[in-house]
Amino acid sequence: MPLTSLEETRTTLWAESAAGRGDFAPFEVTYGQVAVFHGSSCRHYVPLNPTEHTRVSLDFRVGVEGYFNDRWSVNGTTADHTRRKIYV
Repeated sequence: MPLTSLEETRTTLWAESAAGRGDFAPFEVTYGQVAVFHGSSCRHYVPLNPTEHTRVSLDFRVGVEGYFNDRWSVNGTTADHTRRKIYV
């Protein structure tokens, strides 16, 4: 979820459409919009920002109760997959 304008920073998140496909494309979302993708399986990155403006975004993951596996990991990572409940 970008908090800055794509037009201002000219950079955004790029991801492949499916795991291992390698067909990277940009998410052309702007302030107030949200992009959704399977970030645990699909490779993704953000290119260097070519402007003097700072890109700001919020990244978060959502897990559905009953499907969360705290022993799951991606090969080569050392991330800690802890679980926290958030009430809205």
